[in-house]
Amino acid sequence: MATARLGSLRERGRLRNVESLAANYLEAGADRLVLAGVCESWADRRRYEAALTVPLVVCRLHATPAVLASRLRTRHLEEPAELAWHLDRAPELDAILDTARVADTDVPTDSRTPLDVAVEVLRLIGWEI
Repeated sequence: MATARLGSLRERGRLRNVESLAANYLEAGADRLVLAGVCESWADRRRYEAALTVPLVVCRLHATPAVLASRLRTRHLEEPAELAWHLDRAPELDAILDTARVADTDVPTDSRTPLDVAVEVLRLIGWEI
């Protein structure tokens, strides 16, 4: 119960931060916002869209389990506890996202540079670069 409540408090704080940042950037003249994160459900997506106050396009980045594990090992090279958590969580999250089908588009990332992935995302969502 305490863990669920803490998660809920963290999520509310995260959404308030997104809402504040979005309002500031939009007021300053931004016409596009890019966020990185995970929407595990349509409820999550609706909450983020409400916080942003602009339409949301969700793009899921895909990597095969082997590539994802390799990337996680590189990212958490000196963080064994975090690495173990992410390695355990990755297949679970993949299954959740497969079931939820929240994304508007999916982009495979294996054998692609971050720039190639970014260009593909922009193309798929219709943003001119």
